[in-house]
Amino acid sequence: MIKSITFFVSFICTIAYANAQSRSLFNGKDLAGWHADVPAMDDDPAVSSPFIVRDGKLVSLATPNGHLMTAEVHNA
Repeated sequence: MIKSITFFVSFICTIAYANAQSRSLFNGKDLAGWHADVPAMDDDPAVSSPFIVRDGKLVSLATPNGHLMTAEVHNA
């Protein structure tokens, strides 16, 4: 009985996962739609953002410290 229930739950989860729609938040070209939350940039606007796009990938240069956020997550 436990095996049957486990199989049924796994089966339902697999179907739900397969039907889930995904969408890309990053266009691979630029940081359009993204916001850098970097405290050092708040204090000095001349500080460069640590986030860039290189070869179609989102890259963090590590300094200054901060976060990259998208409005899409909050509107989902």
